[in-house]
Amino acid sequence: MRVILLLLVLANLLFFAWANWIDRPAPRVRMAPVPALQLASASAARARGAAERCRSLGPYADESGAAAATATLTRRGISAHTRRVDATASDGYWVYIVAPEPALQQRVLQQLARAGVRDAAVVANDAAGARVSAGVFSEQQGAEARAAAVRRAGLEPVLEARHKTTSAWWLDLRLSATDVAPRADDAELGGGSAALQWSDCPQ
Repeated sequence: MRVILLLLVLANLLFFAWANWIDRPAPRVRMAPVPALQLASASAARARGAAERCRSLGPYADESGAAAATATLTRRGISAHTRRVDATASDGYWVYIVAPEPALQQRVLQQLARAGVRDAAVVANDAAGARVSAGVFSEQQGAEARAAAVRRAGLEPVLEARHKTTSAWWLDLRLSATDVAPRADDAELGGGSAALQWSDCPQ
């Protein structure tokens, strides 16, 4: 009986040792996230898109010159499209006297002639009424001198800055990492006579 009791105690000890020091569950291993598979063609297209850059060449004074340059670039395998840019530029200064009635216009012309201003002329304008033009000048200084002469003639001049809209054309080029941008003075692109320059494409 004593032997059986000792055997039971020994068996319990052995089970306790096995359960605590031998039969331990293996630690769980966390798997790193696996990136999604991508087709090689899609990856290559994305890489090409990231390497592309846009550069603008211009300005061209007329649309025909820009179109000819675009055709030349297309033959060279470079994609380009034409972009028009309008801007307001100074067009000189106008000195005139408001004179809506014919009789008043004649008196103004006579007074100007006596003051030495002999190149005045009547200008009809439906929007603003008739005026007597005392001259158009490219520089403000000349216009101010003529306005002073009109005042000496006893008249009240109007000095008006004139403006005009000018247009220029630019070529926006899509260049890849392997494309070499043409020179701004490339004669086939019109650079021989026009002052062309490079700039970044507008956003």
